[in-house]
Amino acid sequence: MTRNTSYAIELRAGDPLPASSTWIGGISNQSIRPGVQVNTEVTAGSENASYGEIGNIQPDATFTTMDIKTLLTAIGTKGECLIGVNDLGFKMWAIKRKPCGTIDTSGTPGVHTSWTIPNGLIIPQTLSVSHGSRASLSAQVFSLWDESNDSLIIAEDLAAPSPASPILDVNGYHLGPVNVAGISMTEKTSISMGFGMVVQPQSADGDVNAKSLFVAERKPFVQITCYDVSKFADIELVGKHATHANTAIVLRKKLLGSGAFMSGAEHAEFTADGVLSVQEIGADGHAPHAMQVTLSALDDGNNDMIVMDLSHTLS
Repeated sequence: MTRNTSYAIELRAGDPLPASSTWIGGISNQSIRPGVQVNTEVTAGSENASYGEIGNIQPDATFTTMDIKTLLTAIGTKGECLIGVNDLGFKMWAIKRKPCGTIDTSGTPGVHTSWTIPNGLIIPQTLSVSHGSRASLSAQVFSLWDESNDSLIIAEDLAAPSPASPILDVNGYHLGPVNVAGISMTEKTSISMGFGMVVQPQSADGDVNAKSLFVAERKPFVQITCYDVSKFADIELVGKHATHANTAIVLRKKLLGSGAFMSGAEHAEFTADGVLSVQEIGADGHAPHAMQVTLSALDDGNNDMIVMDLSHTLS
């Protein structure tokens, strides 16, 4: 029985193209979709479809990682271009294993498989963290056709990947201090930061592949859930205007193998301008009330909509 297992994500993103790949570890899920749209038609004379064709091919991929700093350093809060031509870009691996679980080293050069989206755009989707759990960051990869190479390249019989450094899952970011519009948000249970990007593929001339991509809109948001419902009085029904100067969302990084938080510039901070409002207050059964507030980010004309500091020091 054939058994293939997942591996770290290999990424070569940026314009100009970086000299070496970035390996994204701490992967909790990954998927790649060929994006084949099949059109069939029923016409006069029969209820059976007799004509069919491929109308569109738009491969894409998604993955989630705990290695937040490495991914955001590579793609930022607005995403990054993929111009890998025919081999580089976004690469997902399938590592073939023997019946007892060890990596299969047979074949010349090997027996492993990779799927590559060489050209396109990779964007961050959602950064999520809940009390008692590590933060995770999801991302999506959109493909385009460079008119020479397939938008999704399948390669088989490969040697196993060999990153320059071992791929280790050693990053644990957790809830930290949060101030929004000058209001300290306490007793938090979860934070979800959506980067709010909508990407539109464009095709023409009867081609089934997209030849270009563009960002149609960007509306980042932050949702915070907390037990401290008294903050409703501070936010008020009409909401508050948050600025980069009075807003900071901090994720604290834990010391590996410990319950202590790291010292020094090891944490992550995010600031934003926008509208802070209360969305809901509710409870299930005898559970305590929880309040959900949302910061809808705005462009203040001077800063990026989400400004990040991935080497933040706790005060």
